[in-house]
Amino acid sequence: MFKTPQFWLHKKSLISLILLPLSLFYKIGFLLKRNFVKTHKVDLPIICIGNIIAGGAGKTPLALALGEFLKENNFEFCYLTRGYKSKNNKVLMIENPCQFDVEEVGDEAKLLAEIAPTCVAKNRYLGYKKIAENKKYRAIIMDDGLQNFQLEYDVKILVIDSKIAFGNQRLIPSGPMRQSLKQVAKNIDLFVIIGQKNIKIEKEILQNNGDAKILSAQISTSNLDKFINKNMLAFCGIAYPQKFFDFIKNIGLNLVETKIFADHYQYKNEDLEILYQYALSKNLKLITTKKDWVKFPQNFQEKIDYLDIKLDFDDKKLIKNLLEKIIKK
Repeated sequence: MFKTPQFWLHKKSLISLILLPLSLFYKIGFLLKRNFVKTHKVDLPIICIGNIIAGGAGKTPLALALGEFLKENNFEFCYLTRGYKSKNNKVLMIENPCQFDVEEVGDEAKLLAEIAPTCVAKNRYLGYKKIAENKKYRAIIMDDGLQNFQLEYDVKILVIDSKIAFGNQRLIPSGPMRQSLKQVAKNIDLFVIIGQKNIKIEKEILQNNGDAKILSAQISTSNLDKFINKNMLAFCGIAYPQKFFDFIKNIGLNLVETKIFADHYQYKNEDLEILYQYALSKNLKLITTKKDWVKFPQNFQEKIDYLDIKLDFDDKKLIKNLLEKIIKK
């Protein structure tokens, strides 16, 4: 199972230097993909959310936040996602979150489907066609799409984590970068930086796009009361687990122990039972992310709580203006 390499965050890593020649093959492969994939112009407006590092920037929380805004405006839309780590190769439309197992559609799709209908399709053009069959949808929010060239996008949003930023700024596998900032910056309509204000990142963006619209967002919690005055054992299977653990500490919870699983880990009953019994023996309360929690069977969902998070934007007007262009189409 894949765990995000720590050397991706450090430029002076010897392993990163050794792998640097392999990044050239990644770059060539990416350019071939870019030049040979047919891009389809489509009728429905598409808001594309993505990042330029491998995982962990905050795409899904942003997709959920934008979806909430559209719902508040009674605007019919559909999510489109590839269903990362799902075993399904068909085009599936999720009308409610309980319709499919997480193995069929992936953890991100399960979360998105709580807000709005969600189409899961490894071929995003086929997914678009499925969505377009239903004439009620007026737009699409596409999760993790900046490196997919099958569709033309009306709005492109690049998500950046303020702490991780661009890691060691090297391409996969020497670093976490899917593309360089220089490659994509000029075509981005909005840069969303999640976390503490980071002037260095903002300067890098403006160096590559002098007219860039930059929005800061912070993560907040809605169920903190469940965990106050408890000794916590936190566990997760996400790209950058330390972000989750640090956040727990920063909001004042008493984090005693941690357990890391591979990114998008598919939990077995045995994994969860061992964790649960261990926590009981140490008088610890288990805490995880919602992205992990949706993969648990119901009996463990009843025993283990997730930290519910949402994004708070520093400038809601910027988001409103961007989405109103879509709403008014």
